[in-house]
Amino acid sequence: MKQSTKTAPGEESADQLVDAIVTRSVERANEPSTAESVKKTAGLPPAAVFSGMVLVGALTVWNVMRYSDMPEGFTPPEANTYVQIFTASAAIERFADSVGRLPASLSQLRIDQSGLAYTPQADTYTLSTVVDGNPVTHQRGSPLVPPDSGFQSLQMRGPS
Repeated sequence: MKQSTKTAPGEESADQLVDAIVTRSVERANEPSTAESVKKTAGLPPAAVFSGMVLVGALTVWNVMRYSDMPEGFTPPEANTYVQIFTASAAIERFADSVGRLPASLSQLRIDQSGLAYTPQADTYTLSTVVDGNPVTHQRGSPLVPPDSGFQSLQMRGPS
């Protein structure tokens, strides 16, 4: 049995110091280290990893299939014609707003009129041309809507 020695307050005997050191060492050994706790929380369960891989694969397949369903755009001559009609129509409307009447011809507007026929009437006009053997006509007040599926890819979608 240990003999107890009386010490002054704040002073500890050598035995008490050794006991305190051993007790702290045992407690530290029993606590999990921070590296072990990080290892336990850092890994994802295999089911989550597998689900993520399946999701990425499904989205990839969906995007590839969706890309092949996209409508074809305009051919260069079609695109050029619609830009030309739109430009001519805007110039005619600007002229009519400023002067109060339609121009007599496209040359009066100083715009390129190659292949574009302009027919003014009392308060309306018609722009017409031929693209790849198909007639294209625009009349004042009608929307500039291309006749094929390329328009669907250019159309702005409103709120659903």
